Amino acid sequence: MNNYDANWKFNPPKLSGTETFHRDRNQSGTRFCADCSYESDEVRQDASRYMEPDGAGRDNSRYMNTGEDGRGSGRIETQAAEMPGQPDAFWGRGEMGPMGPRDEPGPPGCPGEQGEPGPQGVTGPQGPQGATGPMGPRGEPGPRGPAGPPGYPQNSVFATFSGQGLILPESASLPLKVEIPDITRNIAPCNDCSVILAPGYYAISYYVFTVMRKHGSIKLIPVFNNSRQMLYAACAEAAKRREMLTVSRYFIAEIPEGTTLFFAWQSSVGAARINMYLSIEKLCR
Repeated sequence: MNNYDANWKFNPPKLSGTETFHRDRNQSGTRFCADCSYESDEVRQDASRYMEPDGAGRDNSRYMNTGEDGRGSGRIETQAAEMPGQPDAFWGRGEMGPMGPRDEPGPPGCPGEQGEPGPQGVTGPQGPQGATGPMGPRGEPGPRGPAGPPGYPQNSVFATFSGQGLILPESASLPLKVEIPDITRNIAPCNDCSVILAPGYYAISYYVFTVMRKHGSIKLIPVFNNSRQMLYAACAEAAKRREMLTVSRYFIAEIPEGTTLFFAWQSSVGAARINMYLSIEKLCR
């Protein structure tokens, strides 16, 4: 067998010039060398034999004779030159090499064109209530209120009653919340809506006002011992909505012993929110 080196790739020699080839005398096969600097007839004959082993004119750049004497009893097809990444015609494709290192990131690209606005989304849920804001500026002074009841003489016996934002139905007794009590007990509360008066002469003054929701009237009637005193009653009528109505009276009455006093409230527009003030003064002890 010929000792052919399977890893050797045949390149056709140049037969002219300084590059020649020769038989390696140290091996039984034939090896070509492009670095030798001598020429001989034997070298040329060897070259002719390798170039045309099977007949003249054949391209033997892809073949090499490998008989027992190295002169053409058999052929092994080789590829004259391999391109990187191309499979070898004889040995097939080699194994894929490892992946190379990752390169540095390139510079950022230019900004793209602005896209079309998307469709409007659905309304989200209502958020929590925010914190209380700062106090606003002071408002303008309101209109002057009506004149109050007359004052009381010094060292008199009296008591006062008041109420703010009271909601009364269409017909009810006026609540009497003590503001200034009578320490002499001549004027003593009986319940939330009435007082008991000791015998004597009394100056009584009341003042009630409300804002009407619609056209209607209001009336307040003093009641002594369950007897309505229409002489001391007061009424008012509203000609339009959101009109403020006021009922007030000042009178002097002689009170017999053991007299109970309360005030009957009437409204033609149903429930109403009122503010009231009542004063009772005993004129003679």
